[in-house]
Amino acid sequence: MANSAGGRVTATPYDENAYDQRWLDELNQWTWQQVPGTHRWQTKGRCPRCHHETELEVEATVSLAPSAFPGSSGRLIHSPPATVEFRCFCDETHKKGKTGCGLRIPGMRGP
Repeated sequence: MANSAGGRVTATPYDENAYDQRWLDELNQWTWQQVPGTHRWQTKGRCPRCHHETELEVEATVSLAPSAFPGSSGRLIHSPPATVEFRCFCDETHKKGKTGCGLRIPGMRGP
């Protein structure tokens, strides 16, 4: 990407310690979609830090609900997480050997 002077615009530097509450607020506006035929959920959008396209996928926790009938094995309950840790997985190279811009924010609203 070139700037108005024709020079190369440098990518956001890789940083796992970057944080801004506004980024979490922005992430909490993303919409989750269940991946068809699975117990996984996916969301995608632009990373609030580096502004590159990224996506996040999480899996529901599976537990066995006890049966009310003796001899029955119960039923499986699939519960998506209430909150997740967002990590940028964009395809831009912010640091050689690393994926994404390094942004990690716990507390993102889950599916």
